[in-house]
Amino acid sequence: MTTKVQAEFLAPGIISDQTQVSAASGDHVLIFDASDNSLKKCLISTIAGGLALDDIGSGDAASTLATSSGNIILDTPGDIVLDAGGEKVIYKVNGTQIGEMDLGSANTTLRSSVSDKDTIFVGNDGGTEIEAMRIDYSEGGRVGIGTSSPAVALDVRGEIAIDYHATYGLRFYNQSRNNWSSMTNPSTSSDADLMIKTGGGEAMRILHNGRVGIGTSSPDSLLHVEKAGGENDLILRSNTGGSGSIQGGRLRLQLGAMNNSGSGNADTQAGDTLGKVLFEGQGTDYSYQGGEVAMVVSAGDGTATRTEQSTRMEFKAMALGVGYAQERFRINGNGDLQATDTNGIEGFSDERIKKNIADFTGGLDIVKGLQPRTFEFKDESGLRKPGTHRGFIAQEVLKTDSHWISEQEANDPEHEEYEFTKDTKKVYLSYLNSKDALFVSAIQELEARVKALEEK
Repeated sequence: MTTKVQAEFLAPGIISDQTQVSAASGDHVLIFDASDNSLKKCLISTIAGGLALDDIGSGDAASTLATSSGNIILDTPGDIVLDAGGEKVIYKVNGTQIGEMDLGSANTTLRSSVSDKDTIFVGNDGGTEIEAMRIDYSEGGRVGIGTSSPAVALDVRGEIAIDYHATYGLRFYNQSRNNWSSMTNPSTSSDADLMIKTGGGEAMRILHNGRVGIGTSSPDSLLHVEKAGGENDLILRSNTGGSGSIQGGRLRLQLGAMNNSGSGNADTQAGDTLGKVLFEGQGTDYSYQGGEVAMVVSAGDGTATRTEQSTRMEFKAMALGVGYAQERFRINGNGDLQATDTNGIEGFSDERIKKNIADFTGGLDIVKGLQPRTFEFKDESGLRKPGTHRGFIAQEVLKTDSHWISEQEANDPEHEEYEFTKDTKKVYLSYLNSKDALFVSAIQELEARVKALEEK
């Protein structure tokens, strides 16, 4: 219905008797009275004489503004002020409380009243409605930015920018909040570094060029670990125990991409260094600084293929008076040990580390009891040199002198090269090699000649 508001019921000059309001019977109309800067309400009714006006102000009993249809509109040239002495602004839908704004103790508390419902912040981006942030009240509360399904306490799908701070940056507190760690960019230049602090001190730094320093803020290589005194161990650890197939920590030094396709890198050639472990020292004249004092090197012996590549391990050390490390011995791909010094491999023989010293006799009898053999290995994997070899059979040597034999658990008891019985999974190792077989055979031949001469 359209009702004409009669002027005699209004403050003179505030509203004209020609003002018309469209409303239904039972509806309320809010009118702003500029004379006292207040809202007035009136009930649309069929009461003779016109509309009854009532100030909405202090001292009024509780009242309800309701419409049978449409909206209630507050239209004012000034601010709209909500002043609730009860400290709460309550939001309902069809009589069901959805949420509230609680202003108790001068705090502003936004409270969701419906179980398992979220608080969603929606905006408009170029004409498209987007969800900017969601507060999910499950699991103790989760906040999602860029996602409507936050999986953790704070789930951000997108970039996070933290402004420059040389000291704090992003802090990580302990449970008692009396200690913290942090990540920050200590640089004001365009070449930004990342510094990680623990216990108030710098623990690691990543430079803009990708170098990582642990214990140093100036790494001079891709990974630089440094500690003043104490331990400087680098531990690579895997799970302990297991079924016998568990592998420990591994340090991989590789040349090339090592992908299954074999593309992207040139084939390894003979002499190429596959990896190198360096040992360096420093003298009073800095002659060792940056020098290769000692090293272990893996090198290729031929062009790399899936089945034919051969490699070797080189062990290098620096001799007195020589300013660089030189190769001392190597382990070839076929397992041969090759020394560059004619003195060969030495063992400790100092009298001071020995006891119960006595004369050894009977060497000829032991040598005569050894049986040099020629043989071929069953292994076709390439781990052992093919062709005919000379040496000894461990089980035969055991019958003469067990000092030359050791045993260990077989790495692969099911391998066809090992014909193990159900009673043992041991594999025997011999300290005698092909050269020893040559010498033993020669001694046995000489002993036979001496015996023959003695008989004559």
